[in-house]
Parts: sequence; C-alpha cells; structure tokens
Amino acid sequence: MKRLHCALFLLPCALLLFFAKTANADPIVDQSNFCCGGGSQAIINADLFPFQYRELSQTFTIANDGLLAGLDVFGFAESFGAATLLAYIVPLVGGVPITDLSLALGFTSVFVPEGPNATITFSGLSVPVSAGDTLGVVLAAPLRPGLVTAFSVHTSGMNYAPGSFFVRTTADMGVPPMTWSRATDSQDLMFRTYVECTTEVCTNAIDPPSPAPVPEPSTVLLLATGLVPLVLKRRKL
Repeated sequence: MKRLHCALFLLPCALLLFFAKTANADPIVDQSNFCCGGGSQAIINADLFPFQYRELSQTFTIANDGLLAGLDVFGFAESFGAATLLAYIVPLVGGVPITDLSLALGFTSVFVPEGPNATITFSGLSVPVSAGDTLGVVLAAPLRPGLVTAFSVHTSGMNYAPGSFFVRTTADMGVPPMTWSRATDSQDLMFRTYVECTTEVCTNAIDPPSPAPVPEPSTVLLLATGLVPLVLKRRKL
C-alpha cells in the first residue's frame, strides 16, 4: 500500500516536469532575412580546369537563449548535377568568420536537387547560443573528383543590419581559400535561423510556430491527483 501511495504522489510531479520541459521544444525563427530577392551568388568546388573553389558566409546575431537548431537558404544545384550542400556554424574574429572550418561549432548538410529555386532547409544542428551572440554560417560544396559541384543561392534585396555577407575563393587546385572578403554587391544572404529556446518564453521570437495544445500544469495536477481516491476506493473493493 505504501508503494502505491508513493507512486500516486510522484505521478503528478513527473507529469509537471514533462510538460514544463517539452512545452517549448519546437524551434522558433530567431533571425530572418528571407524576403525581397536581390541577386544570386555561386558556391563552387570544381575539380576540372579551370579549377575554382568558392565559399559564402553570412554573419548573424542571436536573439534568444537556447540551441541553434537549423537554418534556411534559398537556391538550387546548378546544371552540373544534384549534390550535397555543406553548412558550418563558425565563430567570428573581429566580425569576420574564422577561416579554419575544423574549428566550426556545428556542421550539417542537405542534398539539393537541380533547379528550380526552392527553400533549402538545414536541420540537425545543436549549437548552444545566447542572446547577443554573433556567429557565421559558411556554405561550401564538397569535392567530387573530376566533377564540378556548384550551387546558386539568393541574396536579399534588403540589407541585414546585424550581420554581413562574405565570399572567399581560389583558383589553386587543392589549396583552400584563406581569407574572407565582403561581398561587393552590399547585399546579404537570404536566410532564416531557428533556435530551440531554453527559457519558458521565447521573448524575441519571429513568427513563432503554432504549438500543439498543452494542458496547463494546474490541469494536469488536478487530473492526476483526482485519480488517487478512485484508485484507493477500487483497491478496497
């Protein structure tokens, strides 16, 4: 009987902890520059003459505490064939992305088909972030021996004030580009970032998703504790 009473007492507590932890689990849009299409920029890894390697990077500022969970860009794989697009989350030095991608804070990739233009969604990230952090996303193409891997991603017609857009390129086979340069068209990448908040309320959410209805903790507690006398009565019978 004592074990039964203990279990019935702990049940509502466990339910409260469960709902408190999962009620805000869906990622929210943390940063968005996903409008007003401007131009386009290429990401290239060409293992054919003339050899070329070209990466893009957009820096951005975090608005919410939590985990950086994913991001969107807009574009397509060029006519050289569908391929995997790589994304690295990197720290900044003096407002510029680091050059050594082995020091990235997070990495993810997605398979991109040949055109038309579409939203390219990266998921699977889990980078701890705090409001005010500044980071960069580096977009790169993998090496395919004897082939060209190329993507086209769109820039926005609006400048993104909390960040900047960078390019680095080289024509030397097997030698990665070492320095970043500001993009000359003064536009920023068309992108969105997603954060899983670690606070109860995502105070700086942009266009938050509509969560599934979650019972109020008080409702869960009343429901769970209300079962106690019914279970005890049934046991006596």
